[in-house]
Amino acid sequence: MHKNIAKDEIVNYFVKQINEIDIHFEKLLSNDTFTSDQKININQERELIISKINEIERVSLACLNFEPFCFFVLNDSLENKKDLYFEMKYSKFIFQNEIGKLIILKTQIDHYLVEEIKKTILENSEPETHFFDSFTELLKYNVILKLVKNKFNDLIIDLSKPEVNSLKRIEFSDDSERFKRIKLKNIEFLQLFINPSLVEFLRTEIDEMYPFPDYLDFFQNLKTLEIYKADWKYLPSNVFLSLKQLESLILESVSIESIEKDAFKGLKKLKKLSLIGSYIESFNRNMFEELENLEEFNIINWEKIEGLDINCLTSLRHLYLVGRRNKLVLNSNFFKYCCNLTAIDLEDSLINHLPADIFSPIKCLKYLNVSNDKCLSNDDNTLINFDFLEPLNNLEYLKVTLNDHNLVNIDSTYFNSLDNLDNLETISYSTDFFNYSRERGEYFIQLFDKKKNLEFGNGAFLTVCNKDAEIDLYSELSDESKKEIIKYKSLF
Repeated sequence: MHKNIAKDEIVNYFVKQINEIDIHFEKLLSNDTFTSDQKININQERELIISKINEIERVSLACLNFEPFCFFVLNDSLENKKDLYFEMKYSKFIFQNEIGKLIILKTQIDHYLVEEIKKTILENSEPETHFFDSFTELLKYNVILKLVKNKFNDLIIDLSKPEVNSLKRIEFSDDSERFKRIKLKNIEFLQLFINPSLVEFLRTEIDEMYPFPDYLDFFQNLKTLEIYKADWKYLPSNVFLSLKQLESLILESVSIESIEKDAFKGLKKLKKLSLIGSYIESFNRNMFEELENLEEFNIINWEKIEGLDINCLTSLRHLYLVGRRNKLVLNSNFFKYCCNLTAIDLEDSLINHLPADIFSPIKCLKYLNVSNDKCLSNDDNTLINFDFLEPLNNLEYLKVTLNDHNLVNIDSTYFNSLDNLDNLETISYSTDFFNYSRERGEYFIQLFDKKKNLEFGNGAFLTVCNKDAEIDLYSELSDESKKEIIKYKSLF
């Protein structure tokens, strides 16, 4: 409970507010450029604002506290004739010819915070990086400004009923890099300004933030949670259990090394999960079993991955699995129950072999990336057998890596499979080669002529032709294909 404030202090505060408005009002009325109708409107606004201030004063005197609390932001653009075009283009707060704005809050905030909010509204400026002494004050400043912006068309911006004040999106950030230990006690004040149950999107981007949030229960109706740059070593069990409505969870650059078995328990509505830039070495077999509606799964891991089982993700449509050090065994059963996949990206997650039937359960696959830039310097990692392409009749995009080694040793299934992929629109290559047989170069010439709608991404055509024989091969193309070659040459 707040300590009671002396009656004289309350009276003096509101007298000062009204005096400020009266002085501003008299300056406006003395301006000959205003019409009679404009002056009538200015006077009406003044009466409305002062009437509301008097009402708030009576309530404050009854409780001997500034609850509710108000402050006035005068519209100096009317008085100083600011460039309206400049304001509308660059300012976040555009006055509509009012004398100013009366902002009402449920509870008092510090004087320096009031002045900084006024400055931001009037000058479109932000505080210096180290202006705030605590994360609480920084967040308070950001939240109040967002609420004010949402109601800036109102002459009287009444925010005194937090239960109806809605902010669907909240961000925790700190450019000063001083505030790292963010806990529930730092953000509990929010319930004095907004209804936390109405927040649907929470993003935190605080370098080395710790410990793991104890405030997630505070936002029980979150649909999106994004955590960036936190300093966590593991994900505990049941940490998201209260987030029954969560649909998207992104953990990026969070330094996670391990995940407990039930970390994702309760996330039955989750559709997107991203674990990017982590150091997880192994996954519990049943870790994802409750993610029955997951459609997109993204993993970029800086350690080898073991024990990853995604077959419980029967609703999965997009898989993005990238790992520079992965030694994941992609066997015939890896996608056995993931029949709804339409996009698979396994960039740099392969060694040198994919089973012929690995994609057989997937009937609607349209995008496949099996490129591996490591093979550009290590022939042991090169894919030379492409019979896994044969069942992919609906494939529209294929990305592979070719170099001297696999172009010499590649078997005919690659070329036969490409011929049979009637829906294929783009082939993209990662390459570092120029010299290999004319026979292979001629094949690509034929393929280019045969599939008129086929795009060779990454300038693939220029690199798949033997450098010395390029002119001869080029001369064998149809006129239409020659025009396409000229188009791709212009990119290099």
